[in-house]
Amino acid sequence: MSNADSEEVSVVVERGGISVEKSFEPDDFPVPAIAFVIHSDREELTDVEIVDSVPDDVPAQDIGFHPKYGADFWRVEDDRIVFEREFEAGEEYTTVYGLRAKDTDDIERFLTEPSIEGVEGEESVSDIIGDEDADEDEADEEEAPDTSIELEEPIEVDEEDEETADEDAAPAPAEASADDLESAIASINEGAADGAEGDIDATVETAPEEEPAHGNGTAEAVSVNDLAATLASEIRAGDVADEDLETLRGALGPDIDALETEAEVPGHVEAKLDKLQADVDEVVAYTGALEAFLDDAGTAEELLSIREQFGDIEESVQRLEGTVEGVESDVTAVDDRMDDVDEQVASMAETTTALDDRVADVEDELADLRGELATMQDELGEDLESRVAAVETELDEMEDDIETLENLRQALAGD
Repeated sequence: MSNADSEEVSVVVERGGISVEKSFEPDDFPVPAIAFVIHSDREELTDVEIVDSVPDDVPAQDIGFHPKYGADFWRVEDDRIVFEREFEAGEEYTTVYGLRAKDTDDIERFLTEPSIEGVEGEESVSDIIGDEDADEDEADEEEAPDTSIELEEPIEVDEEDEETADEDAAPAPAEASADDLESAIASINEGAADGAEGDIDATVETAPEEEPAHGNGTAEAVSVNDLAATLASEIRAGDVADEDLETLRGALGPDIDALETEAEVPGHVEAKLDKLQADVDEVVAYTGALEAFLDDAGTAEELLSIREQFGDIEESVQRLEGTVEGVESDVTAVDDRMDDVDEQVASMAETTTALDDRVADVEDELADLRGELATMQDELGEDLESRVAAVETELDEMEDDIETLENLRQALAGD
């Protein structure tokens, strides 16, 4: 069964007691990632294999795995990625793979349902393969000749020889001389030759006490384990001649390769190798994010060019700020003048209001006068006209009298 929620951006798949929740986590990890929370409800140890597909336009090699979240359990197969790990009963595990920034624009295409494999039926596929492998291993063990080195009796060392070795600070078994190594190789070759005729049972016998050991003249015994470690170290260091190496390979067969690969590595070297592997895995995990960053931000040269352009823009902004300060000063002066104008306008508004009131009063008085005039015209009527005519007649008579008097004055003045 499976379900997907577009708001939570997740998909849940269950099969055979194994559940996988696949979700998009943009902020919980160093880079945007697809997270898988895998939970086992089974009662036995189960080998779980999760197969997920990637979009066609995204190469599987562009998917980055984080070393802290199960990078060692992932592998890329063509256009799909596979996670495989053993789960204890009731165990839950979280693993992720990182995405490029450009791939997060359409995240739904990554949220396809993963498939759970290896959990069908009562017995898992890994159990069946494991039983078959076990049978094959048992058959191989029965058929393979015994090429191991056995000691019939423990090596005995006299107490006096042991004390002498302690006082002389004899070298450790891992530092045995080349002569000891050659003697051991010869013993192994003889044992291998004897084993070719019958059951191979190579033994290393103790040297007679009267034979001095190589080096400091005391009896020095080299155990088989130390001899094997020394032999493997010499082979790994390349100090063994090619013909001797071929002889060993012919006598021991696959055991010589085991000596090359199973040589004990010092603890500090192994720690450094583990640290180096972790660093490499972490670099690989962040490679995708770094490439995406370079795609988005550009190279160092582009960044320097952008920085120079930014410097020019900053200078322009500074000049613009100076201009803006000057404009602000002018605006402040204009604001002061506007305050004065506002006061004058307010005063004129008051004066205009007073004039409006007086004009209204005058208009009222004029209307009253016009009314009174109309009333007087109605009252006077024709009487006024006759009186005016009489006055005009009297004026005419008075003009005649004035003319007569003027003539008389002139006459008197002539005399």
